[in-house]
Amino acid sequence: MYSRLAPLAIVSLLACSDSATEPKCDRCSDLRIVTDRGEYRPGTMIAFTVTNRTSAVLRYDWCSVGLASRGGSGSFELQYSASRRCGFGAGSDAVREHMVSVAPGESVRDSILGSAIQSVYRVHVWLLDESGTRETGNPVASNSFDMFPGANTSVTR
Repeated sequence: MYSRLAPLAIVSLLACSDSATEPKCDRCSDLRIVTDRGEYRPGTMIAFTVTNRTSAVLRYDWCSVGLASRGGSGSFELQYSASRRCGFGAGSDAVREHMVSVAPGESVRDSILGSAIQSVYRVHVWLLDESGTRETGNPVASNSFDMFPGANTSVTR
């Protein structure tokens, strides 16, 4: 009996670990994005915390925040689009108006409406310079999380 439970315990332990779902991206060490939960029901709000881990002010484009689902290759891809949250035809003025600044060592809260499609997702944000131009090393990704109809209702409130 013990030998059958050991692999299950290891899988359970890894599922609770940050390193099991930690993203790999150019700027992930500068800006940490962590969702509140590891699983959500389709169509619920995905709440997340954005933390600046540098000694400089970082800015992100609120307009383009989106959900990247895991594709067939196992990677999480999402094209940049300022119109994602700021509306059709949103341009540099809208991006500058909605730009979110995060002071060194500070955290901000944000949220985005979850997808209706069952999959594994990451939140993606794009870093900007002070003029609202996208910086190199984008996008920055969150931990991965599951979106599925059977998600526990207590984790989506």
